[in-house]
Amino acid sequence: EFAEFDEEVTVLFTPNDPYYSTRYPSTHYGQVTQWALPDVSAPAAWDTTKGTSATVIAIVDTGIDATHPDLALKVIGQQSYVGNAKDGFGHGTHCAGIAAAATNNGTGVAGACPECMILSVKVLDDNGSGSTSNVASGIVYAADAGASVISLSLGGSGRSETMRSAIDYAFSHNALPVCAMGNASNASATPEPAYWFNCLSVVATDQSGNKASFSNYGVKSDVAAPGVGILSTMPTYPVTLTTNYGYSENYDALSGTSMATPLVAGIAGLVRSRNPGLDAARVKGILMAAAGDGRTFYNNLGFGRVNAAKAVAAATLTDNTPPTTNMVSPANGATLSGLVTVQAAPGDNTTVHHVDLVRDGTRFIAPLVGVSNGKNSPAWTATWSSTLVWNGPTDFTALASDVAGNVSAEVTRSFTVQNQLISKTYPPMHLCSPGTPNCPFELRFSAPTVSTEAVVRLQATVSYTAQNYRYPSFWALVANPYSVFYCGTDGTTVDCYPPVTLLPSSGSNQVGAQLNGSNGSRSGGNSEGNVTVTVTYPQ
Repeated sequence: EFAEFDEEVTVLFTPNDPYYSTRYPSTHYGQVTQWALPDVSAPAAWDTTKGTSATVIAIVDTGIDATHPDLALKVIGQQSYVGNAKDGFGHGTHCAGIAAAATNNGTGVAGACPECMILSVKVLDDNGSGSTSNVASGIVYAADAGASVISLSLGGSGRSETMRSAIDYAFSHNALPVCAMGNASNASATPEPAYWFNCLSVVATDQSGNKASFSNYGVKSDVAAPGVGILSTMPTYPVTLTTNYGYSENYDALSGTSMATPLVAGIAGLVRSRNPGLDAARVKGILMAAAGDGRTFYNNLGFGRVNAAKAVAAATLTDNTPPTTNMVSPANGATLSGLVTVQAAPGDNTTVHHVDLVRDGTRFIAPLVGVSNGKNSPAWTATWSSTLVWNGPTDFTALASDVAGNVSAEVTRSFTVQNQLISKTYPPMHLCSPGTPNCPFELRFSAPTVSTEAVVRLQATVSYTAQNYRYPSFWALVANPYSVFYCGTDGTTVDCYPPVTLLPSSGSNQVGAQLNGSNGSRSGGNSEGNVTVTVTYPQ
């Protein structure tokens, strides 16, 4: 004899869309199914909610084929900032299907949020390119048009206040931006908008649950989701992806953080549908707390792979009490140098999930995590290299989030950073434009090896002669293994602070210069000069 709890057992909804479970012959990935949806526990979530028509997911992308049989009844509006709203590239249509394709209609594929509606906002042209200003305008438009979630499978290398303001605007208007981390396989060059804190930033995973080989990662990532061989809708007519890259019309599989992002956007739509009273901060917090093992932050996966079923279950938690951050160190007003210990002892009526540390609108170190036992939690600790900012006054903001997605009031600490500054001047570089075997147009030297990641200042001067150039110009450059930045002028002096840091690995950093006349030249133009570069950095 025995006694045990009589647990509830429920059906797991299985849609009748043929490619949900039947293999499809994709162009580049062989026979595929929609493996990603079971991988994030979407079928279990669908037994609670399949979304609602009141929940709108904006696809800010290349437009959407609104005539597609899996999308035609889902698209409630189209706006374009680059001409015709029709998708001429194929990317936006693919993302739309991942997020919210018509489901259980006996056609094609299933979407992550089957009953959610789609708003198409075209900001990228038929080659997949666009401007920061158009993307920002599209984000604001989507928020004003009533979107609950904004899927942003795009990115650029800039750090624009225009983009940051648009993301913050959407977030404050309860439209959660879900942003792709990018596909450069590095941790140091997160594109915007994923760079900004008020995005939910998404890493891509493969079928083994590991970070996809191409995916960016690092402290700015929040969650992960499948992004390899993802089957979804394609335009029903020829577009750039089908004509130039050989993908199929109607349906095909693509890979990228671009595919992981609308999947997370669809799950965010399920959470918002389950509890329309949640604001963007709560939805973001719930998705992070429900991901992975529920407590660990991984440098390569953020808080881990999203779990739709757990997130939907958390949407109706009755806890509305925000946690407290309780910053322990560094002390407000302290002078900081080198590696700095950062500590917080967060408290809550339930369980604190993590503490975010934000500077200039972006998370600057990994979230603090640890054992949370209510109001008497031990201090959670991390270290931060103060060489990542220049000497002088600075501040950061700390916010604690609990397992119900509640977020604490912001706690801001102000400090003075004071590190030793090191300068190195390199021998003059003799450069020519056009370059020749004996006089190249660009030269690079190995930059200093630093003990901790450090910001850099570049200064350079040039003396040269030029013939038939209207605008002779030169650049100083700094590079690490992941990115390179050029500071240029058509004068004779450069003085800049590049958004590229020196990394603590031998031989990985470079400093150099380039001479050319790319601002316009007459036929036969040439220039020759000597460039001297000085690099300054804290240690």
